[in-house]
Amino acid sequence: MCPLPSATGADAAFNADPDHDGLSNGIEFVVGGQPNPANPDSNSSALLPTLARSGSNVVFTFRRTAVAASDSGLIISAEYSSNLSSWTVAQDTVNDVSIVTTTDGFGAGVDKVEVTLPSSLAGTGPLFVRLQVTQQ
Repeated sequence: MCPLPSATGADAAFNADPDHDGLSNGIEFVVGGQPNPANPDSNSSALLPTLARSGSNVVFTFRRTAVAASDSGLIISAEYSSNLSSWTVAQDTVNDVSIVTTTDGFGAGVDKVEVTLPSSLAGTGPLFVRLQVTQQ
């Protein structure tokens, strides 16, 4: 995987943030951002996942580029937690979780992935959800 083909050295690393927007190259590659060390003030935060309530559920929506989805060197998942220290990978139909992918849902080459989780997964506390991208 090479999310920033024009970058070199440390700026090209998966976990690097050459444009200083708080998003690693790996996350920007998945959501369709463009980390640009030549423009250190560029910002891809508008492409980050969203979280909404729908009845007794939480809906976590994220962008996934087709090129990232087809990259066998990446693991892209939504994870949830009630304590921020142990995370569970959201899996369709497990624990009443639903994952729906709409191909090109955010435009050509960018899928819309909606992960619906029952609020009850949090027990009596809050429910946290994150986009996790790891390189194999």
